[in-house]
Amino acid sequence: MSDPLIFVLAVLAVICLVVAMFYHLILMAQREQRLVEERETDRNQLQKFGAGHGSAQGYMAAKDTIFRYPRAGDTPAPRGAKVLILTEGGVCVVGQWKDERWCIGWHPLPGRDRTKEQA
Repeated sequence: MSDPLIFVLAVLAVICLVVAMFYHLILMAQREQRLVEERETDRNQLQKFGAGHGSAQGYMAAKDTIFRYPRAGDTPAPRGAKVLILTEGGVCVVGQWKDERWCIGWHPLPGRDRTKEQA
């Protein structure tokens, strides 16, 4: 092979590598942009639904959806009954109410309509 042909092939190989690198960078930038948009969407949903700290009244399906807070003067939970317990960390668990520091609110469990379940 002649020297000019080898030079042209080498230049073409370098051009192909540069194009491939730019293509890869473009793909990475698009992927990063999608991740940023997904994070922003998640952040907006957390703000919209309150993330356990804000008001979600507009998104609740039932009217009686507010926890009762016995330390704030609300009705205490019935002893021995299984209820939803709101912890000070904002987590809802099922169990029996205990007058402990980590239990801040309670809510009755939803009832079942067994006749409608059979339909």
